[in-house]
Amino acid sequence: MKRPVTLVLVVLLACTGLLSASAWAAADPMTITAYEADYTVSATGDLRVAETLTVNFSMPRHGIFRTFDPFTPGPEAVTVTRDGKPEQFSAEPLADGSANEIKIGDPNVTITGTHVYRIGYRLRSAVDPGRFFWSVIPGEWDAMIDRAHIVVHLPYRASALLCTIGVPGVRPCHATGADTPTVRLTTGPLEPRTGVTITTVAAGLLAPAAGGITSSSTWSARFLVLLRSLGVRF
Repeated sequence: MKRPVTLVLVVLLACTGLLSASAWAAADPMTITAYEADYTVSATGDLRVAETLTVNFSMPRHGIFRTFDPFTPGPEAVTVTRDGKPEQFSAEPLADGSANEIKIGDPNVTITGTHVYRIGYRLRSAVDPGRFFWSVIPGEWDAMIDRAHIVVHLPYRASALLCTIGVPGVRPCHATGADTPTVRLTTGPLEPRTGVTITTVAAGLLAPAAGGITSSSTWSARFLVLLRSLGVRF
């Protein structure tokens, strides 16, 4: 009976800014010095994603983990390179079934210094056709991100474009591309476990309400979105 109370308290602390991202999760002994992601959205809601991560390892590590929250379909057609060469990886659900994960690196080899990872994958029916609400930088990263650049290619003109950092509505960010099919976003430093969400709809559809959630959303859906932004796993 104590766990739900604790979870609600953590959510409230995060919403009020009393719980920092660095306190939410211990920082990873690596830094993502540059985070680039290119999203292509199909008319049916599929996503094709290409991520380029420049990572600096301050301590020996085998590689990185690309974790997807439990609301995200399992990634398909996954490709991974490190420094331009194919890199060993496995893509599968976590043992507890809480999320999907791409585990990247050779368990028999450790690396240090700066390396560039390129990760490609497809997500089927990830978003509703005509609506895009997505954590373009997921809140599952335990590492500090120095800077990020995001591009989203839509099959329609972006209307009512909204960008938020952290829990939806906590801190706004600036995305360009309103009334065009291409949305762009650049950020400065992001603390560990700090997601960035872009919300938009096709011209003529219901505009998103404050916080990036459509006014037709149920309260349960709103709460799930809040937990997803905090990086909570179920």
